[in-house]
Amino acid sequence: GAFSPLSISGLSAWWDASDASTITQSGGAVSQWNDKSGNLRHLTQGSVAKRPLINTVTINGLAAVKFDGTDDLMTGSSFIYNQGAASIFIVVKGAAQDTDRRILAEAHLVDTIPQYSFNDAPGTSSLATFFARNDANTVMINHGACGAVFTDFPKITSLIDSGSNLTAYLDGVQTSSTAYTRGTTSINVLAVGALKRPTETSFSSAAIAEIVVYDRALTTDERTSVESYLTNKWYEQVDVLFMLGQSNADGRGANGALPSTLSTFYNTDYASMMTYFKPAVRTAGTVNAGSFADDGEIYQLAKTHDTPTKKTHQVVGFTASDVPTQTASLHGAELGYGYYHYQSTPSKKLYIIKAAVGGASILTDWDMPSAGSSSLWAWFKTYIYTPWYADVVAKGQKPILKKIFWMQGETDADNGMSQANYETYLQQFITRCNSEFFATPQKIVIGGLSATYDTTDGLKIKAAQEVIAASNSNSTLLPTDGTGVDPAYALNVDLIHYSPQGLMDLANRLFLT
Repeated sequence: GAFSPLSISGLSAWWDASDASTITQSGGAVSQWNDKSGNLRHLTQGSVAKRPLINTVTINGLAAVKFDGTDDLMTGSSFIYNQGAASIFIVVKGAAQDTDRRILAEAHLVDTIPQYSFNDAPGTSSLATFFARNDANTVMINHGACGAVFTDFPKITSLIDSGSNLTAYLDGVQTSSTAYTRGTTSINVLAVGALKRPTETSFSSAAIAEIVVYDRALTTDERTSVESYLTNKWYEQVDVLFMLGQSNADGRGANGALPSTLSTFYNTDYASMMTYFKPAVRTAGTVNAGSFADDGEIYQLAKTHDTPTKKTHQVVGFTASDVPTQTASLHGAELGYGYYHYQSTPSKKLYIIKAAVGGASILTDWDMPSAGSSSLWAWFKTYIYTPWYADVVAKGQKPILKKIFWMQGETDADNGMSQANYETYLQQFITRCNSEFFATPQKIVIGGLSATYDTTDGLKIKAAQEVIAASNSNSTLLPTDGTGVDPAYALNVDLIHYSPQGLMDLANRLFLT
């Protein structure tokens, strides 16, 4: 069956704000938050004025418990430190406080000294810290490097305490690890949203979505299972399309000749459709690695570049001796793909990441199989993929790599590459695609060459594309020369690049493939 925290042994407590059956509330004010572990470690708040609110903040459409930062908290009996070891998972959304605000804290109702707590790190903006102090007033843990937890986006923190070492993870990535020595710590109260001692202090203004606690240090596989469960539940899932290759992936369709369907559609801005933009420069047909120093930026998918918020296409600069001159008025299949994606799932976000350079060879530019530091592959991974992925995760989104669209081969046909060599290089490309991204792509679509390349050398590349598509379970060939389910896609007058209508038809088939 489906994974839940109960799937792993040693579950001590589980508070899930999305489960309305565990919440007792009146007018949205929460008086009791029940433990789903079966251990009856319920959290309560008897004072109406100190009750946090449910449903004022949602995360990925699910309810969270929102604390006010003034006097809200919920309490229960302490148990975590006294287990001797623990694994704690917390899903929280809240802006940086720059002050000492507690998310989860065990302390003593009379003694101000002992503590075991997770909180906003004072004076460090969005960073979180873990703090533990024993009865002798010895600080056992002052672990200030749990990562940038407190942002405007949800974050998943994992804290694995073996009893002698505390290791922190943020969104599944280890942020730090600290060895420590345990001491006698007479704690007797647990608070969520604040620190409860002789007085109540350190009130958080965060929204807490879910807390899961185990009575032991989980294994790596167990930890990642819990993190995956929380990620899939609380992070917004977004579709992703990579468009890689050469000029027909980049696109040479004139924006002024957009099919009327697209022209009308893109008169409206769609915040759900985004593209990742990174300029590249070619000089005399050679990739200029020095131009790749700047990271890309995320922009809204649109039909023009007329404002900074509408840079949408992968722009390739050429020297005066290179033709054609690529300008901001050209597009590829991304506009049509965005249109068809929106018609299918209008509420779901789409990221199109395009990295393509006109005239690029799979051998000399993409540099298969080596993928050296000056290759287009390295440029794509370093300056496009890596910063884009970091940005998406920081926004509390879970990207789903629906497809990688590889549109390339014309240059290698022009250069007389053999079928066997192209098969080798294309297979290496697919192998890298299946192993070097955040997830294995659900599908790798190989765009076939147009009918213009029904030449001796062009047919070698086409044959290689067919062989590789057939020999990889997650790969498929999208013919563009009329040999597939559609007629040959329309070309520009150069008989090499697809026209605006051809690109829209290609996008439709790509979306359906």
